[in-house]
Amino acid sequence: MASSKRNLISSENFPTIILSAGLGERFRPHTEILPKPAIPFLNIPFLYYSIHLAEYLGTEKIVVNTHHLAEKIRSVADEAPRISTDIIFTEEQPRILGSAGGMKNAQRFLEGNGAFLSLNADSAYLIKDFSFWNEIRKLVFDKDALAVIVLVRHEKVGTLYNGVWLDDKNLVRGFAKTSPGNTKSLRGLHYTGVILLNDEVFPMIPTHPCDIFRDVLKPAIDRGEKVFGYEVPGLWYEGGSEKGYLEDTHSALRDLQSVTKKSLIEFNNNNYVESLFHRFWSDYNQREKILNKENTLIHSNANVSPTAILEGFNVIGPNVKIEDHAHLKNCVITKGTVRGNETVENRLVL
Repeated sequence: MASSKRNLISSENFPTIILSAGLGERFRPHTEILPKPAIPFLNIPFLYYSIHLAEYLGTEKIVVNTHHLAEKIRSVADEAPRISTDIIFTEEQPRILGSAGGMKNAQRFLEGNGAFLSLNADSAYLIKDFSFWNEIRKLVFDKDALAVIVLVRHEKVGTLYNGVWLDDKNLVRGFAKTSPGNTKSLRGLHYTGVILLNDEVFPMIPTHPCDIFRDVLKPAIDRGEKVFGYEVPGLWYEGGSEKGYLEDTHSALRDLQSVTKKSLIEFNNNNYVESLFHRFWSDYNQREKILNKENTLIHSNANVSPTAILEGFNVIGPNVKIEDHAHLKNCVITKGTVRGNETVENRLVL
């Protein structure tokens, strides 16, 4: 499939770590059964969005760190349609090491090319313009940045989400819901889960469990190290809770509402989303259009009765059965059967 091959945007070799060890506490009880990276978003596990992004950029290898339900993370990663990149697993036991600790634990796989990419495994980021990649590499290799944090604008910065606060030179000044010192000259953007880090960060990471922002980058900034923020427009979704996940699912379906298979090739000004769907939707070639109807995505292998009532927004996964007169409203159903005359509303069913 030509559309899912690596674009090799960068000619430089670089490794990637996909942070996948989190407990998913805000997403319980679902994450007691399935780790968040394995939960499907638009019928694609969150982990696959990060794998695809790393490969689209041209990574030479991917490290996936694990802790919570590690065997299920491995299983999902192993089931991903392959391109050519090796996936290496590291495990954190008996305790979780945090984002920076996970990087330190994988240092032997990440160090040696001057910089490495770090991605979160629990979000979907559909980037509009991939010219950012060479620009942030220049900041690390030509401007001696310790790290470059990829950011988007988000209306919930300062309320639901912490902001990454930048000065007029795009240098990071703090990480919080409010501007450091309530300085009005700083602007707050949202962290996408994407960071390019200089190898020089490794000696700065403590040996105990630690966070990359609180325990490494903020102290480095205070010592005078350069950490840049770089705004990269795109569509970003996560859902730290079931409610947030359902809201982001609705947003994504609205964003795709007017998109056809033909226009998807240039959706968001590139073929990234088309290559993603082509690779991870097993029914992509059989689909006449992206969505089956307004705000509704149904896998072609699902069995949905013509008398079923689908209201609001819904995503129905492969092999799901929706029986006669079942009523769904604002749901994501990934497996099983919704019985005849049963009503399911505002729910994720894994």
